[in-house]
Amino acid sequence: EVGVLWTGNGSRFSVWQNEFFNRSIGPVFYPDAPMEGGLASTKVTLDRRTGVLRGAPDVPFVLTDGSAELVGDIVAKDGPRNVFLYRVERPLRQAAVVEGLHAADTWSGPSVTYTRFACDGGAVAVALQSDVALYQEPSRVQVLGTNVSAMVPPDGQAHVLVAPLKSVGGRCLARFAISPTKVPGPNDPRELGLHFNSFRYSR
Repeated sequence: EVGVLWTGNGSRFSVWQNEFFNRSIGPVFYPDAPMEGGLASTKVTLDRRTGVLRGAPDVPFVLTDGSAELVGDIVAKDGPRNVFLYRVERPLRQAAVVEGLHAADTWSGPSVTYTRFACDGGAVAVALQSDVALYQEPSRVQVLGTNVSAMVPPDGQAHVLVAPLKSVGGRCLARFAISPTKVPGPNDPRELGLHFNSFRYSR
């Protein structure tokens, strides 16, 4: 059986398609806000000290989006839809959490924070993407507290930025500042920076 972790950052249509066409897809659960559309789901609680998702179903596999990292192994992925299937360890635990992305989307605002639990250092590779429909010039991303930065052109391609991680109290943080940001228009008042498509940790 496969559970679905809804982070609020992915596409609900990908979840619906998998739920409809795959009988092995089981319970849907979420730590923040439920997914729109009326699909039955369960509230879980993220332990921000350990990353454990308390109240999560006891399933061997979990499907989620690229903003979530789970403790386990990726056994399948759909890159264009930014969906990953994990064989998870028990209890179910997020290896990291991402804050600063708009709901049900990979668009950032002016800042994004990546927090990794049980971390003694390393690096995180972030796939960043701009959009020519909104930007005509490159966007700048700065990893705060470091000299690491990147310019991301609006070419519709993912560009990888590797941010160093230092352990503080058993957790590692990387904070990203994005400029410029733009509001698409009156029908979309969000302040948009860049797409943060995925986060991949290395020691």
